[in-house]
Amino acid sequence: METKLFENNIVTDTDFYKLARHLTTKRGTTNLYSYGEPRIGAEFDHTVFFGMQMIVQDHFVGKVVTAEKIAEGRRKTKAWGGYDEYFNEKMWDVILNKYDGKLPIRIRAVKEGTRVPISNPLFTIEAIDPIAVPLVPHVETLISHQWATSTLCTHSFEMKKTILEFLKESGTPENIDYMLIFFGYRSAFGQQHAMRGDMANLVNFVGSDTTVADRGIDFYYGYSKPARLQSVFATEHSDAQIFGRGEGEYEFVKEMLTVAPDTAIASIITDTYNGTNFINNVITRPDIKEMILNRSGKTVFRFDSGKMESIMCNGIDSLASNFGFNFNKGYKTLNPKVGTLCSNGVDRHTIPSLYKAVMAGNYSADNMLVGSGNGTMTDFSRDTQRFAIKSSWAINNGQELNLIKDPATESFKKSKAGKFKLNHSGDAFITISSANMPKVEFDGYTDCMDTIFEMGEATRHQSFDDVIKIANSYL
Repeated sequence: METKLFENNIVTDTDFYKLARHLTTKRGTTNLYSYGEPRIGAEFDHTVFFGMQMIVQDHFVGKVVTAEKIAEGRRKTKAWGGYDEYFNEKMWDVILNKYDGKLPIRIRAVKEGTRVPISNPLFTIEAIDPIAVPLVPHVETLISHQWATSTLCTHSFEMKKTILEFLKESGTPENIDYMLIFFGYRSAFGQQHAMRGDMANLVNFVGSDTTVADRGIDFYYGYSKPARLQSVFATEHSDAQIFGRGEGEYEFVKEMLTVAPDTAIASIITDTYNGTNFINNVITRPDIKEMILNRSGKTVFRFDSGKMESIMCNGIDSLASNFGFNFNKGYKTLNPKVGTLCSNGVDRHTIPSLYKAVMAGNYSADNMLVGSGNGTMTDFSRDTQRFAIKSSWAINNGQELNLIKDPATESFKKSKAGKFKLNHSGDAFITISSANMPKVEFDGYTDCMDTIFEMGEATRHQSFDDVIKIANSYL
């Protein structure tokens, strides 16, 4: 049996109710304009924008409407809703025949990596042919998916900012890009989720085991080096389990240090059985200790269970006692041959307490890396940053209309009216609305949002280097 890959279909790939927008939009409407923003009440007061370039490339670029896709759309719309009228045959036929299957809309957006205060537009969508008015809400569903990559990138940035402050106080700030390792591949809902989620993380850190994310960087953005993702020689519980308890733990460490390349960072799991015994009694055997000290590379001990503040402090203290330490900014720093990695329950909530506990013992933040999986990949929703897309401007029967949503019961859902420019003045971002001033004044403002897609063409391409550079500028 032949295996086929799933194919996107812009004709059908939206919320079902949006397929009938040609029926529900007021007659005489010849243009429609929408915008997307994180609204008031978001968890983080800024959002690092990331991921729109992937959405545009996947769904909008080139001839995306074909006769076959229209036929599928016609058939499926009838099956889903029961009425032929729901299907916008006229619009899709015009797009196919007049525009050669290319979408007559315009998308503008801030540069990816830009850190913008909430309640400011990050992108806009506009029809550039009256026939495409229903297409504006139609594509909102796919564009909305950028909430995930932007939220994950924001979360990663905030963790980076937090760890950096601890390094400034007690350690080496230049190491910040290597301080968090992403272990979220198996926590993802699938391959696409894993790829995009960790790409968002790799904007801020280089450590990861999610190999597909680095391939995604090459495909969607391009990068100046062979790889953005950097990882190490690492062991897992099954490796230790095969050797067994007791004397088997000694044999396990000895074997791993033998097979690891001499110059490689070697990550050794400690707590398959008893992490405290492992760190206090197994790796301190004279021959194991000699192997660790004679390696050119660093040996890092990974802790994966227990009450992490006390576990990490005890582990670091034991390593200091057995392998020695120096001082950095008045804080004890382990012998550079050894280090620790905390990989249990690490997320935006636990990172501060972990580093505070380590530093309370007069140890530098340099001594502990953190690894995050589920807490980085899945502990979010669209409401974390309260992302929404709303229509704000239209033309109906030749008259320009400023559109607004203003529910009496939830004020944070009030939307903005008009067309927008995101103006950057000094360190501040200000939303400029056409609804609040004459056109000549509005036209005089500069806009941080560029046209990134128009009439089937991607009109802006950012490299991953550029995204990283922009994000880092806010540190």
